[in-house]
Amino acid sequence: MRQGVGVPIVLAVLLALGGAAYARELPEQPLEVRVIRIEGHLGGRGRAAPAATLVLDADGARYDLQVDHADVLRGSVLASDFLAEVSPYRPSLRLHGAPTELDALRTAKPESTVAITGYQRSGSRDFFVSQVEVR
Repeated sequence: MRQGVGVPIVLAVLLALGGAAYARELPEQPLEVRVIRIEGHLGGRGRAAPAATLVLDADGARYDLQVDHADVLRGSVLASDFLAEVSPYRPSLRLHGAPTELDALRTAKPESTVAITGYQRSGSRDFFVSQVEVR
C-alpha cells in the first residue's frame, strides 16, 4: 500500500462534510420586493420626534429626511424593521427613478412635508421611486 493515498480522500470527505454543515447553519432569507411609503420633513424636525432620520442620495445630492411615518404597502416586514434596517447607514437609501419624480424632491423647500413611495429589495439600500408628493 502506498503512503499518502488516503490523505486526499480524507481531506475531500472532511471538506464536503464541513461545507454541508456550514450551509445548514445559514438561515434562508428569501429576497422580496417591498413597496414602501415614507412620509416626513426635509431638513429640520417635524412637529413630533421622528420615527427615524434618513439620509437620501439622489444622483449625488443628499437630503435629510425626518421620517414621521412609514408604511409597508407590500412585503412581509414591519415599517419599524425597515427603518431600523436602513437608518444606521449614510446614505440610508439611494434613490433611483424618473427625472420628474426626483426633480420634485430637488425643488422641494426645506421643511417641506414629503411622501415618497417606491420599491426596495430586502437587503438593499437602493430605493426605486415611483411617486414623490411634496406639500
